[in-house]
Amino acid sequence: MDDATKDRPHLPVPSNLDEYRSLFHKEGTWRRAVRVIASRHGLAALPPRRVMEGTHIVTLLGATHAVKLFTPLFPRDAVVEAAAMQEVGGKLPVPTPEIVATGELDGWDYIVMTQVSGCPIGKVWPDMMPSAKLRVAGGIGRLIAAQHALPVNASTALERDWPRFFESQSATAADRQRSNGLPEEIAGQIPGYLHRAEGGARPPARPVLLHADITHEHILLSESHGDWKISGYLDFGDAFIGPRGYELPAPGLLIMRGEPEPLRALIEASCAAAGESGPELRRRLMAHTLLHRYADIEWIRHWIPGGGDARDLGALAEVFWPVG
Repeated sequence: MDDATKDRPHLPVPSNLDEYRSLFHKEGTWRRAVRVIASRHGLAALPPRRVMEGTHIVTLLGATHAVKLFTPLFPRDAVVEAAAMQEVGGKLPVPTPEIVATGELDGWDYIVMTQVSGCPIGKVWPDMMPSAKLRVAGGIGRLIAAQHALPVNASTALERDWPRFFESQSATAADRQRSNGLPEEIAGQIPGYLHRAEGGARPPARPVLLHADITHEHILLSESHGDWKISGYLDFGDAFIGPRGYELPAPGLLIMRGEPEPLRALIEASCAAAGESGPELRRRLMAHTLLHRYADIEWIRHWIPGGGDARDLGALAEVFWPVG
């Protein structure tokens, strides 16, 4: 490689989200950058393989390492992910990626990490036997409980002003969902619903470390003799310190899709019920769903069987959270 090639930028710097989306699938751009990073940290020059899901650029190097490039449009994400990975590393009952190196290339932060093995749960959940779903749901709940039991260390990267976040999300919740296409007959009920439920969504006495995005892509499973077990837990870029109930909308709605028995197994094992009755727990979980940064209620309404028939928020809460 000559000096001119060494000095040439390897990565573009997108000025907006649309420009970034247009770059996301351009393999040549990322392949060159990942090879530079691999060489920088003494990793074997294996053919890189992109993971096409997610917000950031993730590339696998063989079967052991991965490189995650963080778009400069979201400058805190790399710091948050690294801080959370350090907090959970080696402390949970399920393997998580370990940090090998961190750095920056052409204005893009990156983390080099170990890989964890398995298949994303979303690819196998629909075809799993009911008994297997119960075991895996309980396993996710126990994983959540173990994470929430970790000591909360004061970290600027993971701290969040929950009262301010609560007020901001509450004030904008109805308009956010209107913009996603939620019918007015449901969206118009959101402010009142959150006002009635706000006691359950206010700051807890003991905040916990939240993953905050336990979706069908972030839990990995492996199969042995016909039995599924959790083999990997990844992507901590949305982690923060907050109330434990905020953790459940992602797995409950995106993985379990409102299935009553797996939901109950998840909630019981995660210790999230806090002695509440069914209606009280449902209101709190629905409130956290409405407060969640990424909740698209109209999309979820049609993702969960029966949700498209609900014509008011109370009925929708019963479909989303059949815990009574």
